[in-house]
Amino acid sequence: MASHELLPLGRALDRILPRVRRDILHKLLPALLAQPEAARDLLIRVMAGAYATGVQTGWVVHGSLLGGVPTALTGAVAREWRNRAMEHGEFIANRFGRLLELEPTVAQLTRHAAVAGESSVWRGQDEAAQEVATLAEAEWKVWVRAWPRKEHRDWHDLLEGVAIPEEDLFTLPGGPNQGVQVYGPRDWARVPDPAENLNCGHALRYQRSATAEDLEQTHKGVGIVYTPPTRSEVRADYSEHELNRVLAGSDSIAHIGRVDPDMAEALGVSTRGVKLSKDTIEKQRDRHPELNENVYRHINQMMQDADLVTLKVKDGRETLGVYTSWGSQPVLITLRASHARNEVFLVSLHYVTSRRKSSLGATADKLVVRRKT
Repeated sequence: MASHELLPLGRALDRILPRVRRDILHKLLPALLAQPEAARDLLIRVMAGAYATGVQTGWVVHGSLLGGVPTALTGAVAREWRNRAMEHGEFIANRFGRLLELEPTVAQLTRHAAVAGESSVWRGQDEAAQEVATLAEAEWKVWVRAWPRKEHRDWHDLLEGVAIPEEDLFTLPGGPNQGVQVYGPRDWARVPDPAENLNCGHALRYQRSATAEDLEQTHKGVGIVYTPPTRSEVRADYSEHELNRVLAGSDSIAHIGRVDPDMAEALGVSTRGVKLSKDTIEKQRDRHPELNENVYRHINQMMQDADLVTLKVKDGRETLGVYTSWGSQPVLITLRASHARNEVFLVSLHYVTSRRKSSLGATADKLVVRRKT
């Protein structure tokens, strides 16, 4: 089951949020109270710094969890984030300008500055996390807590552990914004009344894939915390339970993985889930008895690691050849779409030689993926 917590993020925020609060309390507030107009440049720098700190935190935490993404910001990427930080600082300064026109009390100004600093950190973290997820090609997101729960807050509990496709929206199941659909915590643009969410200790954890166990909480909340936009059910990339039943001969179909968009396009399908049938297992046992059947538990990762994917078309049917490896041995996975083009099936899997890999590329109608040479 998907974890409801992202504790590394909470620990990182515990280190940086006190520093941001000290800067606001000891540097920014005295300047704002003394000469509000003259403090604008300092306000921009402090809020830009809070945002940049959030970016660094989000990049390291989510980059470490997902892997395959540099965990340090360097060169042009760092300059781009610095520019975005300054733009954020300008945005906060403009909002404070309107607030100061209302002549707030010291208590009101203190509260607004504290909330703005913490929100700046969170915004940087959220935007960096989403950028890392894009670079890592993460397909799923999970609503999680950054800290262990100390008290229950009614409908907040319902969202924790809910995993949905990255591009979809969560549905807020209660509170003043009940029924509103949001990308994640702190999606202020979609929320009419953001006040209830200001103390939100939630975040998104991104994943490249989702198992049936990950989606257990999601299935319970369909229609409450998640309304699938174009489908009536949420399907996992991989189901251990389904695969066990297919291998035992007690079920006919198992979900075992997910092709990337280029592979789905090559097959002419909109779905990306890959299925394994009982009939294919029986054929595989007959033709390739040397295969350890644990290999089917790793199809998703093997497809992600493929260094060559080829397309062949025969009699109007597209077939993908996925050249990858199982341990140290080269493997060829063959995928084919159903006649209705609404399903993708694994039709064969077997060991091959390096020479066979070369011939696959030479005789293919199209090279879909070549990640390595």
